[in-house]
Amino acid sequence: MTTKNTSEDFCMEFGAMSPPVSLQLTKQGHHISRDSASRFQKMADAICLLKVHGLIDEKASLRAREKLMGKIGNAIREETKP
Repeated sequence: MTTKNTSEDFCMEFGAMSPPVSLQLTKQGHHISRDSASRFQKMADAICLLKVHGLIDEKASLRAREKLMGKIGNAIREETKP
């Protein structure tokens, strides 16, 4: 299951077969620390795992991915400040 989420600044795919968060951001010209990328990848994997095993429904999964997109966007803005 792959889901594409977009914001005004970047686009992410989430799901078991999606490229890593860090690679997706790098391809779009965004850079965050290795620690942040690792943390966000773990969150994305956890959301996917919960969804696949039926512990959260599609609506909860979508809401969690939207919140994760917000956190990633905040990290991009914070970590790229001049």
